[in-house]
Amino acid sequence: MSAFTNLILTQLTVPPGDLIYYVVLAFTVASALQSAFNHWRISEFPQARRALTGLGILLTAQIVMFIFSGLGWQQIIDPKTVLPPLDRAFLMFGIIWITWLYAFPEPNRAADAIATIASLFILIALGLSLVTWQQQIPFTSYNQTADDWFWQVASLVLTLAGITILFIRRPDGMWYGIALLVLGFLGHSAHLLFRTEGNYSGIVRLAYMAAYPILLTLPQRFGIPTTTVSMAPP
Repeated sequence: MSAFTNLILTQLTVPPGDLIYYVVLAFTVASALQSAFNHWRISEFPQARRALTGLGILLTAQIVMFIFSGLGWQQIIDPKTVLPPLDRAFLMFGIIWITWLYAFPEPNRAADAIATIASLFILIALGLSLVTWQQQIPFTSYNQTADDWFWQVASLVLTLAGITILFIRRPDGMWYGIALLVLGFLGHSAHLLFRTEGNYSGIVRLAYMAAYPILLTLPQRFGIPTTTVSMAPP
């Protein structure tokens, strides 16, 4: 990569650029959430209400990451000890719920259970990664660890699984979901290809900054009902 490209990607991994990254993602999810709420208020479609749930979960994750990033920027916590594994877990968590949002617009108990269990597994993996990372901090950056490799490969598997599910189920708006997941897949693949020094991946963050605005299409998958007024004969 060129020096200019490296400079741009590096800015997304250090304060205040990393805060801007989280603000952009949180603002995008919040905008999609507001649109879904307006859609649900007018139509009362169960699909719109379900979108509210998924987007609310994503927004909560964004806010948590923004808070931790802000605390690290202010040196209230040591960002290097917590944020690198949390950053990877947050991205995988997002992949799961984005797939859930696009692939299962109607109530589906099995999908709900699988998404919840997968999220719990990510929390467990995060705990283990936090423990193993503490022993490696003095010697290397997170991008060069086996932990990061496992997170990236797992993210690739999840994005491919999500794309496959969307192709099989073919819900309304499936191509938007596929486009979002493909951008994530390309970001994780590029990170594994270049594997630069540092604790965060600028290329992955750039990919998701391009991908998350696609969520704004989510509430538009189902048309708003219109009422027609019939004129009584004179």
